[in-house]
Amino acid sequence: MHRPDRARGGVEQVRLAGVRRRAPTAPPDRSWAPGSDTFAGLLRRAGAGLTRLIERHEGQTALIAAHGETIVAACHLILGIPPHAASRVGFGTGHAGITRFEHGSDRFGRRSWTLALLNDTAHVRLGP
Repeated sequence: MHRPDRARGGVEQVRLAGVRRRAPTAPPDRSWAPGSDTFAGLLRRAGAGLTRLIERHEGQTALIAAHGETIVAACHLILGIPPHAASRVGFGTGHAGITRFEHGSDRFGRRSWTLALLNDTAHVRLGP
C-alpha cells in the first residue's frame, strides 16, 4: 500500500531532533510540520487500506511488507486503540521486524484477533 502522494508538507525541512522534541507532545490531530499529515490521519488512511486487505483476504494468510508506521496503524486498528490514546501506548517497530496478527475463534467460538508477535528481529544477524 505505497502512497507516494501522502502529504509531507514542511516535514521535509524538519530535522529529526525537532521531530523528536515535538512528537511526544503533539496531539494526534495536529501535524508535526506545516502541511504534513497528522498521526490520526495516518491511522485513518492506513486503517482503511488494512481494512480492505482484511476483508479481501478473509480466511486467508496474508503477508504485508510495510513501514513501521503501518504496523503501528495495524495495532491501533486491530486492537481497537483510538488515535487519542497514542500518547499513552506505543508499539516498538524496527527495521526488518516481523509482526504477526492471528484471527481466529476463542474457546467460546467468538472471533477475535491476537497480536502473536511484535517486531521480532531474531532473523537479523548483528555484527560480523
